[in-house]
Amino acid sequence: MKLKKIICAVITGAMLFTATYVPSYAYNREYCDPFNENSDTLVTDDMEVFYEKEGDINSLLYTVREDGTAMIIGWAGKFYAEGAEFEFDIPSSINGHTVTAIADEALSDGYARIIGVSVPSTVKVIGVRAIDARYLKYLNLSEGLEVIKTAGINCGDNLTSIKIPDSVKYIGSGAVTGEALTDIKLPSDLKYLGHNINSATAYSADEGNRDGDILYNGQYLLLGYNYGYLPYDDGNSDPSAQTQTKFTYLWGPTENAVIREGTTMMCEESFNFSTIRTVSIPSTLKEIPYLGFYSCKNLDNVVIPGNVKTIGDCAFSLDESLSNLTISEGVEKIGEMAFFRCNNLNEVTIPRSVTEIGMQAFGWDYVNDYDVRNENLVIKCYSGTAAEQYAKDNGFKCILLDTGVTIEKGEPTASADSRSVCEEKGENCAVRKFKDLQDANSDENHYGIEYCLDNGIMNGTGADTFSPDDTITRGQFATMFYRLAGQPEASETSKFTDLTEDWYKKAVSWAAANGIISGTSDTTFSPDATVTYEQIAAIFYRYAESRGLDMTFSEGWDLSSGSYSISDYAIKPMSWCFDRGIMQRYWEILYAPQHAPSRADTAFMFRNFAYTCGTVE
Repeated sequence: MKLKKIICAVITGAMLFTATYVPSYAYNREYCDPFNENSDTLVTDDMEVFYEKEGDINSLLYTVREDGTAMIIGWAGKFYAEGAEFEFDIPSSINGHTVTAIADEALSDGYARIIGVSVPSTVKVIGVRAIDARYLKYLNLSEGLEVIKTAGINCGDNLTSIKIPDSVKYIGSGAVTGEALTDIKLPSDLKYLGHNINSATAYSADEGNRDGDILYNGQYLLLGYNYGYLPYDDGNSDPSAQTQTKFTYLWGPTENAVIREGTTMMCEESFNFSTIRTVSIPSTLKEIPYLGFYSCKNLDNVVIPGNVKTIGDCAFSLDESLSNLTISEGVEKIGEMAFFRCNNLNEVTIPRSVTEIGMQAFGWDYVNDYDVRNENLVIKCYSGTAAEQYAKDNGFKCILLDTGVTIEKGEPTASADSRSVCEEKGENCAVRKFKDLQDANSDENHYGIEYCLDNGIMNGTGADTFSPDDTITRGQFATMFYRLAGQPEASETSKFTDLTEDWYKKAVSWAAANGIISGTSDTTFSPDATVTYEQIAAIFYRYAESRGLDMTFSEGWDLSSGSYSISDYAIKPMSWCFDRGIMQRYWEILYAPQHAPSRADTAFMFRNFAYTCGTVE
């Protein structure tokens, strides 16, 4: 679900964030992710810091890890003097500890400059922005190095060439940069390539390194479509005025992308946002990477040859014009959300060779925080295959090519539900019962909904619907509050003449008799009118007061002097509710107190109120 929200957010945002993807090898996108809180190259405040050479300004700083190895985490002379120059020949061992890693941001310029670094063969990992030296004159990397994480090496403005050792298998996004770099030698057997690994280099700016307007480095496709900033004439004739720029297309194929023969690997996000209509995939390519052709709005025809073994997660997500797709025999894995929001793809044939299909690979969209299925999708496949199982799990119409049997569309099963469940209830979580609830881990109202369902305060609106976005009437709210109070004995008769439904009469009568809920006049209750935030605050306040709770609130939450449109009767109740944390999303509510909360919002408030009253842990 997290991945889905990220992917969909990119439509309106301009930045992609990473998400977990687990290939068959040890280091993956999450491992190279600069936001990975469990990163093995992250420097934390609790790390013990040692000097390579005690009291020496030329000393490297290191820490000793749990396995007894050393990781370089900084250098003593970083802030020594403006313009001072330092060179580091990192030792393979310090005080008996083998040096195996350079930590995130360990060797970055400060007041002083780093002009040279030699890395020993014992170092396996270079962390995020680990070597960031603008004035670097040389950088020696030794065989034995395995990983260069995202933005791991910035060679600065002077260094023109770099050789990445053949032992390196995993290179993160933008891992090797430097404005002067013209000669970049990559290993021949890489296992992982992030996005645009040689961005912001003279190499990537050189048209001579592009073929068919696609950037390559030997057997590796680095980038198929590039955006950037270009100056434009804003009509200002003042020569001293600042030059205006705009973000625009720079280079890349605009109609047909032909990936050259011999290409064995593509960087992630190679063609995302491209305007291409078709793509030709060579016989040498083994995998379509994560986000490889993401949001190619005009891409309408794709043929994936059998030499491609894996179609990665989100590889063709949001290609909304895609209507013709051929997946050839030989393809083995189709990743999670590989063809997500390809809403014009109404028929797909999946060969026998495909043994794994990820969650929501075909036929799904995500609208307003809810899953939406393409009801027109037909999957053609073979009996007993992963494709048949995917069609059944997701409720898509399925035609079995070997038997001629047609399986009509049905309802998705639990195994097709991408929403996470809450840890406390597992498969008994409300999201498994109600198809219109959001993911448990991302919905702030989830535990309120669970509380109200478990305690009989709220029910579903149908067999599999909760209608979380609907509002609540005054009659419904009175009934919910009556249930919260334990449904004490009460008469069904009251002074209100507009109570027409038996199911809320006793609740309204009890609430009115106990001064908890007031009518809208002496003789009317308006049970079908929606209940508002300020009415709910007043009801909570009166009930808490009747139970002898502390009704004081801090001065900071005294709303009597604010410029809010709160009715006089609700000022104290809302002040108290905010102070106690019963109501949250402060500004949204404070400036619209007469608005009606949703059922989900109301459930959230009920749980918080129950906690305040001491009826829930």
